This record gives sequence, structure tokens and C-alpha cells, in this order.
Amino acid sequence: MRYYKSFLVLVSILAFTLMTGIEAKAQCPTGYSFQALTLTVQDCDYLVQICYQCNPTNNSMSVKVTLFGLVDPSCIQDPPLTPEAILGDIYAQLNDPDYIEDLCGLDIPPCVGPGSGTLDLSEERPTCWRKYNNSGNYIYEVCPDTEDVYCLTIFKWCYDANIPEYRYTRTTPTQYGDTDECQSEYEPDPVPGQHSYCFRIITICD
Repeated sequence: MRYYKSFLVLVSILAFTLMTGIEAKAQCPTGYSFQALTLTVQDCDYLVQICYQCNPTNNSMSVKVTLFGLVDPSCIQDPPLTPEAILGDIYAQLNDPDYIEDLCGLDIPPCVGPGSGTLDLSEERPTCWRKYNNSGNYIYEVCPDTEDVYCLTIFKWCYDANIPEYRYTRTTPTQYGDTDECQSEYEPDPVPGQHSYCFRIITICD
């Protein structure tokens, strides 16, 4: 069963890549890398595409989600989740000490004592999105030419040996770019094979 599920996930990733991979990679800014992964949100697997940047010289990194959608459209979530809730869960999983250390190969330093400091994760949450109707499975992707419209929060991670556990402080979420570039409400679902107009997904900056 595990092999069968892994096979389905692999097939889904290949299908998503053929359909949107070139576009998603093109959306990554210069200096950023591309990664596709599967994350489970409320018992359903989602394909997630991210752009990320690693900065070893100042022990920092940046991550932004550029696409997400169900791997298996027959997976039912009860109650249904809003795009905001899905993205919130995705970013919570990406902002995990084990994941962020592994993604860039950077270490989270101790909070105090020799070698103390922080690993700074810049979480960029794009504001403008559109939906693609993949035969009834709706895939959310960042609207073209709106990469500079996002909500930025910086998480400063360190390891507290006295607790012991990882902990962070964070900056106040700040909105960048012109949010008028996308509609304030969701657009109607597009017909199969088509994209919706751009709309706004609410972020923690709102």
C-alpha cells in the first residue's frame, strides 16, 4: 500500500510538472531555487511548489509557496478548507526546524553562549493567485507578474538548551507591492483547461 501511494504521488508530481512546472520555475526570482514536495493537510495530500533562497553568509533563508493543489481530487475534507487555511497549514509545515535546516543545510544556533545567534527564515506569502481547472481538480498558482506583491514575516530561530527546544521570535508582518493588482474576492471557478482571473488570498498582513 505504501508503494502504491508513493507511486500515485510520483505520477501526480510528474503530471503537475508537465502542466505547470516550467511556468512555476520561471516565477522563481533570480537567485532562488525551485522545489516540489507533497504535504498532508487535514488527511489529504497536496502537491506544493516553492521558491527558496539560501544565504549561508548571514545564516538566513527565504521561502515562498507558488503553487498548491490536491494530489488526489477525490480526497474529501470535512469541513472543506479555505485556501487561506490550506496555505496556513502548508507554511506551518515549511516553518519547521528540521525542514528548514535540511532545505538549506544551515544550522539553527544556540540562543545563548558560544556560537549563539539565529537562523532567519523570511516567509514570503504571495497575495495574488489564480485557479487552474485540471479536469475538476483546482490548482492554485501565483498570478504572473505579481511576484513583488507579498506579505513578509521573518522568523528568527534559535535553540534553547535550557528548555530544551527550538524557539523563535518574529517580525511584524509587512505587506509589499500593490494589492490592487488582484481582485479582492474569489473569482468563479474556471472551465476545464482554463485559468481564473487573479484574486486575493487573505494573508496574516490583512
